[in-house]
Amino acid sequence: MQRLDRILSGAGVASRKALRAIIRAGRVTADGAVVTDESRKFDEAAVHIAVDGPPGRLGGAPSG
Repeated sequence: MQRLDRILSGAGVASRKALRAIIRAGRVTADGAVVTDESRKFDEAAVHIAVDGPPGRLGGAPSG
């Protein structure tokens, strides 16, 4: 289990510092629920995390 900001920074979404602001702004969901605490821990293999998009997709870039 890892902190949410570490999971997202490892996926290349943004720096950990930038992610803290993104998470606190309520732009991140884990299994469809908004997460506002960047220190919360998740099992990255068992949870769908999204930033400005549908669950299971990291980042806000359009597909295609």
